[in-house]
Amino acid sequence: MLQAGALVVAVVIGVVAVIAFLSTSGPGPQALVRDFFSQLTARDTSRLPAAAPCSMNPLCQPAALRTSYQPPERLRIDSDVSQTPSSSRSGAKQRYLEISYDVDGQHLTDTVTVRYKRTGLFSGFWSISELPGSTITMPKPAIATVTLAAAELDKANPDEPWTFWAPPGRYTATRPGTALYEPAEATAVVSDTPVTIDLPATLKPALTTNVEQQLRDRIDACAAQRVFKPDTDVTSPNLHTCPMVHLTPYTITTDPQWTVQRYPTIRLDTRPDGIVTVTTITPGKVTIHYQWTLSILEPRDWNTVDATYDLNVDGFLRDVDGKTEWIAG
Repeated sequence: MLQAGALVVAVVIGVVAVIAFLSTSGPGPQALVRDFFSQLTARDTSRLPAAAPCSMNPLCQPAALRTSYQPPERLRIDSDVSQTPSSSRSGAKQRYLEISYDVDGQHLTDTVTVRYKRTGLFSGFWSISELPGSTITMPKPAIATVTLAAAELDKANPDEPWTFWAPPGRYTATRPGTALYEPAEATAVVSDTPVTIDLPATLKPALTTNVEQQLRDRIDACAAQRVFKPDTDVTSPNLHTCPMVHLTPYTITTDPQWTVQRYPTIRLDTRPDGIVTVTTITPGKVTIHYQWTLSILEPRDWNTVDATYDLNVDGFLRDVDGKTEWIAG
């Protein structure tokens, strides 16, 4: 009888052991964490855990980490603490894994939460519920399309900064140059603290000189016209392409003649939305000369008008096919 009882106990213990072994489907907590970091090492975003906040997240795009991204190195699991959530249903478990790793010569720490979900009486699986990493806030992509790692940031909402989750690592953000702005680049290391990447908005060194010359050429082209309201682009009636106009009350006049006395000097300023404004520091001077008469029959009695106006060129600049264009404000 004792031998039979011992046999029964052994069978029960064996069955319990088999059930315990089969009750967890898939890798355990530490294996899940190591697998996640191996994906970062491979710069692979195709198998991110279900807990990854990937809705509208550019870093979840395929190949988003292929370039301009340095993954963490030398992962270490420093502690593994088990806890049963008090508010969870029976059988729920979770583990807190304190981890450390190196990025760009920095020794960083983070925490990963792994949760066990029961799917049956004797079955369940572990999954990462709180991923390592933090959020990145990017500036308004108003100047040009910004690339973070290998992911292009859409300009769908240029009025707001963009904040999204990023796995650990070092990221490089770049913005190409335009006719107005220099190219920009910045790096940031993501661990367990939110980071903001600021890309400098630096105007081209010769932009002020080039715009002043462009304005001089425009003023000369306007002054060459023998009309009271010069316009270098008659196809755009809403744009004031010339900074001078004379309103004459007379019907019968000679063709007016404009003479530039002095060109204006300007200052350029940048706005958060990427627009470059033009402010007149010293107005230019232009003179108009013409004659008028009220006589209908010859010989007519002609009167001379000479009037001087300030040339103000306040407005803004825009990039048109890689070239700078001034628009009157």
